[in-house]
Amino acid sequence: MIATAQQIVDRRTALRAAGFGMIPVSISLIFMATRMSDDSGVVSYLTLGSAAFVLLAAITLLTAAAWSGRAEAARRELDRAALDALEPLRTADDR
Repeated sequence: MIATAQQIVDRRTALRAAGFGMIPVSISLIFMATRMSDDSGVVSYLTLGSAAFVLLAAITLLTAAAWSGRAEAARRELDRAALDALEPLRTADDR
């Protein structure tokens, strides 16, 4: 696997975009369910149920984006501490 120094899109941005992209889908499903509620009860309930699942997925992705940012910050802090601890081991040629 080839690892690049910089990712094209970081994970936090991708999770946010997916989460915010699902919110209009769930809103449109809710409006569709209210329009169909007079005609067929089963279809409107299924549509409302699917809207609830889409909204739950959006909330989950946004929460994952928030936790991902915290985890990356903690990992960066640990990396910085490890590099600071290794600083005295540098030789004169490396400086």
